[in-house]
Amino acid sequence: MTKIYFWGDSWASPTTYDIKNATDKGHSYNLLRQYGYDLTNYAQGGAGNFHSIYVSRNALEPDYIVWFHTEMLRDLDLMVNKFKLFDGPWYLENGLHAIAKKIYELAAERLGRWQNTKLILLQGQSPVVDPEFSQLIQPYITKNWRYDLYSDEGKKLDPCYFLSTYYKIKSSQILDNAEEKKKIVGLVDKHYTEMTMNHYFPDNAHPSDTAHKQLAEWLHSVFQTNNQ
Repeated sequence: MTKIYFWGDSWASPTTYDIKNATDKGHSYNLLRQYGYDLTNYAQGGAGNFHSIYVSRNALEPDYIVWFHTEMLRDLDLMVNKFKLFDGPWYLENGLHAIAKKIYELAAERLGRWQNTKLILLQGQSPVVDPEFSQLIQPYITKNWRYDLYSDEGKKLDPCYFLSTYYKIKSSQILDNAEEKKKIVGLVDKHYTEMTMNHYFPDNAHPSDTAHKQLAEWLHSVFQTNNQ
C-alpha cells in the first residue's frame, strides 16, 4: 500500500471549512484514504513548516510527502529563541530568506534520510521562498494550489508571504519603514478580498470540499501514473 505523509498547516489538516457541510469527510486526506492509500497526518492548524518536519523525524520512510507549504514567519519565535537566527533588528526581506534557508535546510536533511521518498510540494497558505527553495529542495512535482483556485483577477496578484502573520511586521525589531509595511498589509487585503469573493474559500481562508475533491483526484492521478 502506498504510504503518504501530509506536512503543513490547516490546509493539510483533515477537517473541513465548508460551512454548509460540517464534516471532515470532504478533505483530501480522507478522500485519498478512500482510494486505499495509507496516510499519516503530521500537519497542524496554525503551525509553521518546522512542526511537520520535526514530528515526523522518527517516522518510517514514506512513498510520498505532500507538503502544504505555509508561512515562514509562523516559525519566527522558534528561529529567534531556539536557533538564534537574529541577534538584533532586521529587515523583513532578509528575515524571510534567513528563515526560509533554515527551514529548507532542515527539510532537506529530513528528506535526505528517506532515500526513495518523492516530495509533492503544494504552494497553499504561502508560496515557496526562492532562491533558497530551488537551491535546497528537489520536489518530485510542484503545484501552486492557491493560484489554481483563484479567479483570473486573483491570479494577477503578487504572491503574499504574510497572510496570517502580517501583524508580526509591526514589531520594532523589523526595520522596514511604515510605507513598506503598509504595502504588505495592502497586498494581504487584496488576497483576502479575492478569497471572500471566491466560492472555493467558504470561510474566506481555507479551500472548500470541492477544492479538496479536485486536489485528491489530481494527487491520485500523480500516484497512479508513477506506479505504472
